[in-house]
Amino acid sequence: MSIRILIIGMSNSCCSQMAEGFLKSFDRDLVVFSAGISPSLYVQPNAVQVMKELKIDISDNFTKDVNFFIHKSFDYVISICKIPENKFPVFTGNIGEGIYFEFEDPSLVECMPYDIYNSFKELRDKIKTVL
Repeated sequence: MSIRILIIGMSNSCCSQMAEGFLKSFDRDLVVFSAGISPSLYVQPNAVQVMKELKIDISDNFTKDVNFFIHKSFDYVISICKIPENKFPVFTGNIGEGIYFEFEDPSLVECMPYDIYNSFKELRDKIKTVL
């Protein structure tokens, strides 16, 4: 039976999308989804581009609301960024193990475009290291 994994973030536009891409690239038999507490309208273009540099294509990904998944069962639920306790979803499906990380979304940082792009690359590399 396949291992089912849900990765959650705040907006599902960056960190969780990159983590989903990595896990799917590591093992095609994993069933991986990502979702957000307050989903953005789109996946960050910089996230798509930095993943493409590693030959991982997340360009067809789209943001999803975590509420769609709260009644489903997962072997792992991975929180990829800091989520306030009062916003963390209550799952009613069977959940095996919870894993928590606190990465910062580089799209929320105010700096020059070159620095923002490098921040996405740094985040990508950090996520790859922990997964």
